[in-house]
Amino acid sequence: MIELEDEPPADLETSSRYLATPHKNELDLGHELALAFVDQELPSEYDRCADFFRRRGAYGRFKDFLESHDVLEKWYAFEGQVTEARLRAWCEEHGIQLRPKKTAA
Repeated sequence: MIELEDEPPADLETSSRYLATPHKNELDLGHELALAFVDQELPSEYDRCADFFRRRGAYGRFKDFLESHDVLEKWYAFEGQVTEARLRAWCEEHGIQLRPKKTAA
């Protein structure tokens, strides 16, 4: 996972060297990602899940549905992997070099 600093830099508001991270929808991490997961794991349920996202409370219904099909943990893993990959690609696109993960001694 990508690690963040504990404290924001003092010049965060005044310096032009910082970029705001994109919203999840800018990285296609919204309902499109959820439906991609369903298409991969439960393709026969795609239309049913797509219908969830036509009304309020979609993610609650979606997660309840995944839990009832015993794939909720698989969803979280999928979502985490795709999110990290897209954030890494965004960083590369913007010339942001990531530091290696710190390991416990």
